[in-house]
Amino acid sequence: MLLTLLLASLARAERPTAGGLWSYESSDVVVFYDEPTGRVRVHYSESGPNQAAERDSDGSGIPDIVQDTGRIAAESLSLFEELGFRPPVPESDFGLEILGGSPAFDFYLVDFGGGSDGSFGLDACLEVPRVCAGHMLVENDFAGSGYVSVTEGLETVVPHELFHGIQAAYEAELPVWLSEGTATWAERRWDAGSKDYMRLCDGYLEDTQRPIYQAPGGPATAWAYGTAIWFDFLGTETGDEVWVIDLLSALERESADPVDVVPAMIQVMDDYGVALGPAWLKFSEWNLATEDRSGVAQSYDYAKRVGPVVAEGQGESIDDDQRFQPLATTYWRLDHPGGELSFAIETPTPELAFGLHPVDGGLDDGPVQDAVLSWRGETQSLGDFPAGGYWVWGAYDAYADASIKVRVCVGAPEVVAGCEAVDTGDTGDTGTPTDSEGCGGCGGGVPSGLAWIGGLLLWRRRQNSDHF
Repeated sequence: MLLTLLLASLARAERPTAGGLWSYESSDVVVFYDEPTGRVRVHYSESGPNQAAERDSDGSGIPDIVQDTGRIAAESLSLFEELGFRPPVPESDFGLEILGGSPAFDFYLVDFGGGSDGSFGLDACLEVPRVCAGHMLVENDFAGSGYVSVTEGLETVVPHELFHGIQAAYEAELPVWLSEGTATWAERRWDAGSKDYMRLCDGYLEDTQRPIYQAPGGPATAWAYGTAIWFDFLGTETGDEVWVIDLLSALERESADPVDVVPAMIQVMDDYGVALGPAWLKFSEWNLATEDRSGVAQSYDYAKRVGPVVAEGQGESIDDDQRFQPLATTYWRLDHPGGELSFAIETPTPELAFGLHPVDGGLDDGPVQDAVLSWRGETQSLGDFPAGGYWVWGAYDAYADASIKVRVCVGAPEVVAGCEAVDTGDTGDTGTPTDSEGCGGCGGGVPSGLAWIGGLLLWRRRQNSDHF
């Protein structure tokens, strides 16, 4: 393909051997190792500031971390291809010279200095379709990274970064929630018990009031990675574990304009017979039944290992002047003394859905039961319920341009009877999310602070607190 077709705005990321963002120093002695299948080449430093971890258990003269990087890369590449994904695009498809010295996919072991543990860098791109070739960078020793071993670090980072290369074979300019969410989802395809996947899902479950498609601004947080739980959930709903293939295919552009991601996702769901609204409500229920609240209600087979969701409020009654964001869910815990429960809302809002889950055994908190009641946003009596702990959730189960701000109350009839509008100084009941409303950087595009940093590098920021 001619270089004149390359997209000028997506600049090439220099490789570590050519002075990239994370580059080898002049004192590094850089060599390479070709994994036996010939599909992967690992570049590393034998001595110098970026020296690879030296352990060589088989006495081959090649560090274990180098051989293991090559092995895991080749095996995960084969796995993703067997699942039906395209392989990453080699730079030779763009008419470029062989940048790593061979046609193999190139991995570079570098010292990230604690600021990351892996990245995917672009070598060249086409404008239409927006596909790119690239290379992968992986931490050189994982010292102080928070992983329990170098092997765990490699088993996490290598498939993740390789999947960024696979994404670029369909559409390279993805919003960070989808890019990092599906790459983290791919970690679980490689390792069903991935500790990293479980930890990162917690990042999403700690902030379910944010729209699934609107990541926080700035460097990618655990929340963006944690949207993997949505893609995993939809694998259950569609009956196709790798439905993400169809999602990536749907995002391939036929012009210079990108495909609108969320409508494309909704269409793929529809093609599988999965309606967005009911799926979102079921997702909200599954997310409640996690960690110590799991074990009774329907949820993930790994529900005990993720969560829990965070309660917006707790008490014998709920009185909340709440802003409900599209495709987001708010949770409250109710300590019900027993008797009739009523629900009141200052303005009828049928766009909102609510559910009630008893805590099993009448306890204050613990495993929740499946929902005993669900309703839309209209004032009503919910019925008589025994004393005990209950969880209530409220969700805006649609894709929309604006949030809905409305006061909601749950409790004894005499308590919720006074559920009236509160003057908060807000100029309206609805509005688009802003930073002050807990949705900083809510644009649907690629965040400038991360996704294409330093000549378009996708990278994984990994502070120790993200792991434990």
